[in-house]
Amino acid sequence: MDITERKITKIAREAEKLVLRTLREKDVGTAEIDLIHALRHNPGCTQAALAELLHADKAAIADHVTRYYPLGFTLDEIRDAYQFDVSCAGSVPQAMEAFLEAESFEDAVRNAISIGGDSDTIACMAGAVAAAFFGIPKDIREAAQPFLEGEVKRVYQAFIQRY
Repeated sequence: MDITERKITKIAREAEKLVLRTLREKDVGTAEIDLIHALRHNPGCTQAALAELLHADKAAIADHVTRYYPLGFTLDEIRDAYQFDVSCAGSVPQAMEAFLEAESFEDAVRNAISIGGDSDTIACMAGAVAAAFFGIPKDIREAAQPFLEGEVKRVYQAFIQRY
């Protein structure tokens, strides 16, 4: 690591400490703080080990989400009538329900798309949560890689090498 990288790393660590201290003081984002702390202090931690470490299960996730959004529906109940809605209240609960009803990463994405509406955004949200919870199957990762270009591809490859 050269001098510039060391300086950047030091600045990033100090910024992280400031952000975490501020979040704690405001009692905001405790789940996110726990996740950041767990990842920083357990490098190379598997998803299963991380989920166990954080006591993460779908019930805990649903409980956290319901602090902000209602989840009193199933996808089957809303599928016929759901319409395009770009608001957070009109898309985040649907994305979370798509994840909560899923048995795999692919299932979560398919669930999200199945309700229509702003399905690309809903599938992105459901897929992001499902990726963290289930992981992304190797065949899906490999099929997606040829579509990555330029900076996105470089960042992805650097991330994979590091983690």
